[in-house]
Amino acid sequence: MGLPEGGLDLLDRSGLRGFSARLGYLARYVYWRLGGYRRYRRIRWSSVRRLVFVCTGNICRSPFAEHVARAHQLDAVSVGVRTRMGGVANATALQVALERGIPMGGHRTRPLEHFEPREGDLFIAMEPFQAALVARQRWAVSHQITLLGLWVGSGGPVIPDPYGGDEKRFNHCFSVIEQGVSRIQRRLKTRVSSGQQPGALPSARDAS
Repeated sequence: MGLPEGGLDLLDRSGLRGFSARLGYLARYVYWRLGGYRRYRRIRWSSVRRLVFVCTGNICRSPFAEHVARAHQLDAVSVGVRTRMGGVANATALQVALERGIPMGGHRTRPLEHFEPREGDLFIAMEPFQAALVARQRWAVSHQITLLGLWVGSGGPVIPDPYGGDEKRFNHCFSVIEQGVSRIQRRLKTRVSSGQQPGALPSARDAS
């Protein structure tokens, strides 16, 4: 049961150098390999109308995922489970994202508790605890939830937070996010081409 993309080296490149962080990551990875988080792979793509990316502060991972999805002409927004309304993205995240061709200078943070979901929203979290917090919302019973890392090839349930790290750490994180969003985009494209959906997923240009 090996770790994805180079084992413990992945933890170093992701910034998980502390013992507790490594232990938590490994525990979640082993749980996943033993069949955990399976429910987060059961997505009714025919019902998806908008992507809602979720991370902790809504300043690094989820805003980048949102803007990558919008670059794919998908309707997408992002929220944080521990953030305030109206904050700006992390400075390093802004710089690295721009270098990767994803400008997100206009991003403003939005807390999960102030978010108004729409019919057809698919919540896509970066870590299991964020998915669990979404699931506790009173409206969550009528919405689907998944983990972005589960759609990244041989990835796992956690896309580690690059906050506080250097540009190399951000680039690694953003590369994984790009892979996950691209795979989800292909799932949605397959859905559209096969005529499975009642209506096409709104593009970023059509978003209200």
